[in-house]
Formats: sequence, C-alpha cells, structure tokens
Amino acid sequence: MRRWTLISWLLLGVGNIIGAWWAYTELDWGGSWAWDPVENAGLMPWMMATAVLHAGVMQRTRDMFKTWHMILIILTFNLTIFGTFLARSDVLTSVHNFGLSEMDPFFLSFMGIALLGPLALVLYRRRALKGVAKEDKLVSRENAFLLANLIIIIATLAVFLGTLLGWKQSFFNYWVGSSLVAIIVLMGLCTLIGWQREKIAKLGRRMIPGLFLALLTVLVLVVTGVSQWYGITLFSLCAFVLGSLITAWYRGVRARLRARKANPIRALFGLIWANKPRYGGLMVHLGILLICVGIVGSSFYSVEKTERLQPGDSIGIENYNLVYDDMSVHNTAGGTVISTKLLAYAGDNYLGVLIPEMQRRSGYNKWVTEVAIRYGLWDDLYVIMAWAEEDGTAIFQLMVNRLVTWIWIGGGVLFIGSLIALWPDRRRSDLRESEAELLQESGSP
Repeated sequence: MRRWTLISWLLLGVGNIIGAWWAYTELDWGGSWAWDPVENAGLMPWMMATAVLHAGVMQRTRDMFKTWHMILIILTFNLTIFGTFLARSDVLTSVHNFGLSEMDPFFLSFMGIALLGPLALVLYRRRALKGVAKEDKLVSRENAFLLANLIIIIATLAVFLGTLLGWKQSFFNYWVGSSLVAIIVLMGLCTLIGWQREKIAKLGRRMIPGLFLALLTVLVLVVTGVSQWYGITLFSLCAFVLGSLITAWYRGVRARLRARKANPIRALFGLIWANKPRYGGLMVHLGILLICVGIVGSSFYSVEKTERLQPGDSIGIENYNLVYDDMSVHNTAGGTVISTKLLAYAGDNYLGVLIPEMQRRSGYNKWVTEVAIRYGLWDDLYVIMAWAEEDGTAIFQLMVNRLVTWIWIGGGVLFIGSLIALWPDRRRSDLRESEAELLQESGSP
C-alpha cells in the first residue's frame, strides 16, 4: 500500500507546486498561493496524506498506530471527495470553480457514507488493529512521528475550518505558518532520533552540526544587515534541519564505508540504492526544506514599488534600475496586445529586456496582464504593467521577490526523492544489507 499512497501523494504535491508556479508566472499579483478555497481543497488531502505516509512507517517498522493509520486514510479519501465537491458547487466562491452542478446531494450523501461507514468498521475491528510495540521512552522517533502527525492534522483542521468559514488570509498564515515552524523543527529531530530508546547525550552530539549551522546562519544574516527576527529565526531553523540531514547522510556513508571498502561517492550511491525508502525520504525532506526557504524569503523580504512612467523615464528598486524604452500596440487574430519594453540593469551591468504586456481578447472588454520576470537564485525581478494610455504613459508595478526560485527547485528535489523512494528493490538482499547498516549506524546490536 505504501507505493500507491506515495504515488498519490507525489502527484498531488507536484500538482500543487505546478499550480503555485502557474499563479506566479501567469497572474499579476507576484505571489504563488492565496488560500483560495479550491487551492485549499488541493492542499488538505496532500497534508493528510503526509500524515498517512508517516503513520505507515510506524505501522510497517514498529507495528504501531494501526487504528490511527486507518483513520487517517479514511479522512484523506474524504478530503479528496470534498475538494471535488467544492470545485463543482456554489458552496464557496472561488475563481477556480468549474461551474454549478446538480450533484450536491449525491456528493454529500457519498461523503457521509464514505466517512461514517469506514469509521464504524474501524471501531468494530479495533481489537484486530491493536498494535504490538509500545513507546518505551518520551524521547523516541515513535513519539516524534506521532507529534508530527498531530501537528499536521491541526494545520489541516485549521485550513478546513478557515475555508468553510471564509476567514481571512492572516488566519491561514498564522496557523499554518506556526505549524510549519513546528514541522521544520521535527524534521530535524526525527532525522536524528533513534527508534524506541534514545539517550539524550547521544542525541545532543548528533545535533551539534545542525546547531552550528543554525548559529552560523544567524551571525551571517545579522552581519549582512538582514532584519526581521522571525525571518532570521526561520532561516536558522532551516539551517538546523539542513545540518541534521547532512549528519544523517554522513553517518550512513560512514557505516557503509566501515562495512565495505569503497570510495565515498560509490558508498553514497550504494547507500541510496540499498535503502531507497529511507534515503529517498531524506531527499524529500530536503525538497520540503528548500520550499520552506523560498516561502520564508518571499513572505518576509520581498519589496514592491508602483510608479507612473513615460518613455525615457527610469525607476529603481533595490539594486535594480529599469529604463522605460517604448510601447507598441498591435492587433492579432485573438485580440489587442499592448507591449512595453524596459531595459533592466543591476548597477552598471545590463541584464536584458523585460516586456510586460496587456492583452484584451476579442469579444471581451477586460484587459489581462502578462507579467515579465527575470529569475534568479537570490531574487526575481517581477514587472507588471498595471495600466497604459494612448500617449505611451504606463503604470508599472515592480517587485523584487526573494528566494522564490527555491520553491521550484525544492519541488524538483521532492519529485526526485519520491521517485527514489518508489523505486522497487530487485533483490531482497538489498533490504537485509540496509537493515544491517542502519543497525550499525544507530549503534544497535
């Protein structure tokens, strides 16, 4: 069942990333997520499926949380039906609704049956679903997984209630943002904590690289003039998780080098191939981490400026300077297009031409914009032509969006890591080798 769940989780996650990329490149607001009801309907089952995957790890490796796992599966399925219902009804207003339908009573009836029926079966079979293994200590990977599951469910519940009640974006930012902070911390800890019994002193030693990177990140950001303490805090937490992931990879490679005589590169790829679920999962965590870095940078450190310009005028924002060159109007088979040309500079360095446009399709009175973007690893220069006049005067909205590119890079890393985790094992010996190496890595007999 794990692979089918992971395939569904991967497709929906990539779909959400592509949707965010589309919103960023095609719409004229400079963002990638607006907490629209139908956007939320695509996010909630993905979040719940994330909890399903982690509960599945616990059931597979420790024979725990069987009932909890089944309940999460039932809720995930119903959230996918709920999302379909939202997109095809007038219950909530959304720009993504596909139109009204007469299926509302059938959707509601089906969701009621699909929720209450399976829950009743789980209650009836609760004794057969009772696990064997028990938590032996408060500080253990079992409890860390359980806590992560609870936080994900709380965040999903917040999105669910906020969507139904029409709460503002600030509500989602606060609750989901707070949950994201907790998830980032647990991502770092779960990577380092061992199963069952974990000694605090040993865990503390494993945390040293991550804590060092976090402290170094704070110092670098403060020295370079980065402000806003919450942004600095989140970046330092991301650095801690990065250090934890590096530590986990290092310990795995070291264990393999001790078990076999091979060069580090070969040992690294051999480690991944021998235990694809674990190290594919660590790569997925790295992808999530990069997405978090992009979200933090674009949320707290983006800059915006709006100005009315005539041909020949220039405008500066951050370290960029743009010169408004000219405007052209041309008619096509599809409608009318107004194009403007801006010459972009970073200091004295010429970067190229940006061409934001306004388009009006035949038969429509509304103008739509086509944004111009210059992508970069550190920031994106994002230009919108908000309005244009016959004499060539135009209103431009300029944005410098920090670290947005890392959201798309993180999505790519997530995709690759998921494929690795999905890849089937051709030999059972691979599993035995990986288990032996993991035992040696964790210090277990």
